[in-house]
Amino acid sequence: MTKTSLALPDTRVAVAGDWHGDTWWAKRALDRLDDAAPDVRTVLHVGDLGVGPWPGETARSGHRFGGFVADLDRALDRRGMTLYLTAGNHDNWDALEAAATDDRGLRALGERIRCFPRPYRLSIAGRSFLSLGGAASVDLMRRRPGRDWWFGEQVTEAHAQAVEDDVAARGVVDYWLSHETPGPVPGGRLNHHVRGLAPDIVAYSDHVRSQVTRGWLAARPSVVFHGHHHARYTLEVTGQPSAEDAPTGEPFTCRIEGLGKEGSEYATSTPGYDHPGNVVVLDVETAEVTAIHGA
Repeated sequence: MTKTSLALPDTRVAVAGDWHGDTWWAKRALDRLDDAAPDVRTVLHVGDLGVGPWPGETARSGHRFGGFVADLDRALDRRGMTLYLTAGNHDNWDALEAAATDDRGLRALGERIRCFPRPYRLSIAGRSFLSLGGAASVDLMRRRPGRDWWFGEQVTEAHAQAVEDDVAARGVVDYWLSHETPGPVPGGRLNHHVRGLAPDIVAYSDHVRSQVTRGWLAARPSVVFHGHHHARYTLEVTGQPSAEDAPTGEPFTCRIEGLGKEGSEYATSTPGYDHPGNVVVLDVETAEVTAIHGA
């Protein structure tokens, strides 16, 4: 069963996509959020935040999770905000999994930054959320294990089983947070990045995504937020679990909200992408999503 003890009263929260350790962009995004939604003090980040340390930076940064996390923690503190992370593939899983947990089961990365373990159920304004971090790095052949690639990025069968066990004990959820998207999003929209890759890398990515999908089918959320594919889009899909996939086998409708990456200038010829869209505000009670101009 997942840990749960985080209950936030906020009726509106921000949800942010990939920042990849870009300090300038992170501070700009927080400023734009502060200007547009001064009531919002909680940021839910769906991964590739940029948690380090990265090669060569530990001594220079003097911070256990790298210089970017130290800078971000100070920026959040100045604005009175707190960030909760659903980690992605480009976050240092060795450092994350070695971090101490607080009395709510959260990993403390700073005074204002917490990371969810996998999986993790929380409550915001009385609505239930489930977080399941991780995703496959399709560029892992260019990366070095333990330095800029970590085995812990994988979403495993054990993680998916833990979601199923949690749902069997406590019921389905309203919202789902993950770095990878669940499976039914049309492949032409999001799978452009696998073109030309070796078959074993594609198979690895598909396997990891299948475990995210398995958890999603069990949790049956009304709304999903994810990053990883660097695309801002909204799409309504139907989840169709088989009897062995999920405790409740009936089809369900879900709105998937994909978030863009830092910079907001990411371009693609794939139809259906919309830019910018790295940060949005969620009204938790109504599920309404509002864009933040310039972020």
